Amino acid sequence: MKKQNLLKLAFTMLAMVFMTGVMAQTINHDDDVATGTNYVEAGDTITYQTENFDLRLYVLPDAVYNTDYNGTGVAGTGLSSTSRWRWVYGASYEWLVDDADGTPATEVKDTTKQNWVDLVAGTHFPAAGASRLFWVLETNTNFGCEGSATSHELFVVGTPTADIVGRGDDGTNTWDVETAGTQFRRCADGTPIGDTIDITFTETGAPAAAQEYTIGLSVEQTALDQNLNPTGTAYDVTGTYGKTAAPTSLAPGLTQTHTVPGLPLISANTPTRYTFSITANSIYSMISKTSQLRAGAAEAGFTGAATTITYTILPAPTTGPIYHIPNAFD
Repeated sequence: MKKQNLLKLAFTMLAMVFMTGVMAQTINHDDDVATGTNYVEAGDTITYQTENFDLRLYVLPDAVYNTDYNGTGVAGTGLSSTSRWRWVYGASYEWLVDDADGTPATEVKDTTKQNWVDLVAGTHFPAAGASRLFWVLETNTNFGCEGSATSHELFVVGTPTADIVGRGDDGTNTWDVETAGTQFRRCADGTPIGDTIDITFTETGAPAAAQEYTIGLSVEQTALDQNLNPTGTAYDVTGTYGKTAAPTSLAPGLTQTHTVPGLPLISANTPTRYTFSITANSIYSMISKTSQLRAGAAEAGFTGAATTITYTILPAPTTGPIYHIPNAFD
């Protein structure tokens, strides 16, 4: 390739890097996927990845020795048969065990004609909440020249989970508290009242800019007998009083709320209980969704705490007439 063409390529790549930085999201993680179609040379220096989900990294080949490289597709094409990439992790890039410059890095892959590495959870990942620095160095089997290694940091994030707590207060009226945060009851006098449920998400290591989530809250309505034991069928009333997870629309913040509308009796003389719980496999986060994309895995939610919140509504007993012997009895 002529020097003029190389300069054009260099300036074009520089412009692309600048534009990527301008258009990049505020969250610090690469937009990449195992098919190779969404890999970008982003300004990010850290990839946040959910534990237990693998990912692949690519490195741009040297343009002089890989003039025919085409980065599209799963692995790309046009790599030189003499170009070689060695991937390691550690505080720095070290070749030899007895290297005087520091502790040797751990080798992950050393292969000719492959400019990518597959990082396997449980093998190459640190624990959730910790990071690991990965390095790659391109060499060539035709000669011994070595340049500088390139590094990228992998930060492993814990699986997202959540818990729920009821306030027992709709802002105007309050419930009687049986167990703080989880069990409430009231007499069915006046207009039905609702509550506010506080939702707390946990995602170890998630940076503030990526703390976006969705969750489902399931609700069952049950009739009770005179001893306040469930009787008959429990009805799913999630659509009226609960919340459906919306994976395509995440809300920001580790703490969120759900407003419960007024909870009525099933019928005027039927004690009624409403039970709220986190819907199974309904927790999604920005990082977990992207991590599944990188791993080539189907998008799926996670299950939170088994906490249930109950609201029991009791009709007031009706006092009957007093029976007596009438004064005019004969």
